[in-house]
Amino acid sequence: MYSRGYSVLALIDSAQFNNILLSYPQAAFALLQHLTSIIRNNNRRIVDLSTRTDVQRVYSEILRLSEPDPQGDGSWLITRMPKHKEIAAWAGTTDESVAIALGQLIKVGLAKRRYPALHITDRAKVRLLAELG
Repeated sequence: MYSRGYSVLALIDSAQFNNILLSYPQAAFALLQHLTSIIRNNNRRIVDLSTRTDVQRVYSEILRLSEPDPQGDGSWLITRMPKHKEIAAWAGTTDESVAIALGQLIKVGLAKRRYPALHITDRAKVRLLAELG
C-alpha cells in the first residue's frame, strides 16, 4: 500500500492494454471520461486564446481564483494573490498584461489591493468585462 503522494507506473504493450479495457469495462469508461474532459478543456482553452483578449483572460483567471468574502459584505476575495507571472501562465499572456488588467480594475474601483489579498468589489461587472471586453 502506498501513501498519498506516490505514483506507480507500468509499461504494457497495446495488446495487454486492450485486454485490460475489454476485461474491465468500468476502467475503459473511466479512461474515456478522463480523456473527454481533457479534450473539452483544451477546446475551451483554444477558443479562449483565439477569441478573447489578454485582459479578458486575466479577468477570467481573477474570477476563477476568487471566493466570497467571509465577512459577507457581497465582495469577493483572493486571500493570497498569486504572482503576476503565475496568472500570466494560466491566462496565456505576459505578466505585463496582468499588471495592466489589475491596474484597470483598481483604477475604476472594481478591485482593491490589500496585500496579500485582492478584494473584488463588483464581481458581476468584472464578469461582464471578462466576457464582453
